[in-house]
Amino acid sequence: MSDLNQFRSKGPELLVELAQHTSETVRGDY
Repeated sequence: MSDLNQFRSKGPELLVELAQHTSETVRGDY
């Protein structure tokens, strides 16, 4: 259960990093 709690606390940060990386990749492709 501790892993799930860690994922919940880190989830938003990971989503932000993923969104930033995706936007950078899209800009680079186009």
